[in-house]
Amino acid sequence: MFCPHCGQPVAESATFCGTCGKPLVEGVRREMEGYHAGKELATFWPRLGALLIDGLVIGFAAGVFGLVTIGAAIAMTPTGEDSSGAAVALMVVGFVGVIVLVVSLTWRFNARGTGPGARAMHVRIVDKNGDPPGVGRGLGRMLVASFLSGNLFNLGYLWAIWDREHRTWHDHLAGTWVVRGE
Repeated sequence: MFCPHCGQPVAESATFCGTCGKPLVEGVRREMEGYHAGKELATFWPRLGALLIDGLVIGFAAGVFGLVTIGAAIAMTPTGEDSSGAAVALMVVGFVGVIVLVVSLTWRFNARGTGPGARAMHVRIVDKNGDPPGVGRGLGRMLVASFLSGNLFNLGYLWAIWDREHRTWHDHLAGTWVVRGE
């Protein structure tokens, strides 16, 4: 059983929490799956900050890669000759490269449970055991976030505002939580 105020374990017969000293008038609660006593769940604003910072990092990396590739394609196109096939091929390779870069960075951030934005905002993604989501769960979480949470007026992301555990749709479907202070 756990104190409803501080989340620390308490005896079933306790009337006061031994850690925070508050009365257990509301009674004790059983541990929720995925909630780790003593770890604060991240609210909407730190999560949004982490998402924006990660988006800037990914966008900057993809932009630099794309500009270099397009610049090389333009430089390879001789004037006065029709060798646009090589330039188009290089631009396609550059476009595919940008997509691969964006997907791989996003996947890495989700699989590890942390990225530059999460580190800056002191949050991380965990599974019910408190571990990083891993490759499969991280990739699934990323795909659900991309296709479900981000569509429908971003309701999947906004869900963290009123969800009791501050979880988004993709957190619920992937079995993940975002915790603070990590």
